[in-house]
Amino acid sequence: MICPTVRRYVDAYADGELDPAAQLELDTHLLRCAACRTHVELARMTRQAVARALGTHGAPAVLVERVERSVRAARRQRAVAARHLVPVVAAAGAVACLAMLGPFEPRVTKGGSGVAGTRQAGVLPVLEDVVRLHSSELPPDVRAAEPKDVVSYFRSRVDFPVLPAVFEGESARLEGARLSNVRDARAAALYYDVRGRRLTVVVFAAPVHLGTQRRIELMGQPIFYARVGGYTVPVRKTDGLTYAFTGDFDAPSMLRLAARARVGL
Repeated sequence: MICPTVRRYVDAYADGELDPAAQLELDTHLLRCAACRTHVELARMTRQAVARALGTHGAPAVLVERVERSVRAARRQRAVAARHLVPVVAAAGAVACLAMLGPFEPRVTKGGSGVAGTRQAGVLPVLEDVVRLHSSELPPDVRAAEPKDVVSYFRSRVDFPVLPAVFEGESARLEGARLSNVRDARAAALYYDVRGRRLTVVVFAAPVHLGTQRRIELMGQPIFYARVGGYTVPVRKTDGLTYAFTGDFDAPSMLRLAARARVGL
């Protein structure tokens, strides 16, 4: 990324409005470019000064009531649509999921023929299962101090080799693993502690077409990712296996962890 491109998006960066891939690229550029760092700091100082000058004012009661009424009406409509399984709700949800990643996409590509194809291929449901395995915080079947403990546990339980990810340059500690499923396929859920936060890596062999997910090149690794249920879920494929990552981290941190992971044989 070059300075003119960075400065074009300084305001969006200062407001936290860039998509994760773009934010990572700007972070990397700012580490080595003092001039661009100055532009970012100036943008942030300007926002702080404006906020102090304007102060804080409560919204008029009439406006608050109008907004609350609109929210209640939208929730009622959503509930009715869910009961009747309106197809457009699912499509709108998938579109919103992609829209949350933002309009700025340097070196990010999208393949396939659209969001509907993604739903039909079962990609988002698979990633929803990954998020469920993380957020449910189920206890591990096996507690592991060493990767070999996990390898041994899964050897007779799944028909593919389960090799725990090793995170280069990160203080990631493997805590345990659990036999589980994504959709109808067997999967291994591996649980890590990374600087006091929970990280889940789900490994499975079921074929998943990721052509319509966002794709970036990070640290020489091709990574697909999506936003599911408030979580960023990066995905890497190697040696016929899929590794899906999610955890209690912001999007740039999740993408960095996925890029730094050594996976496969």
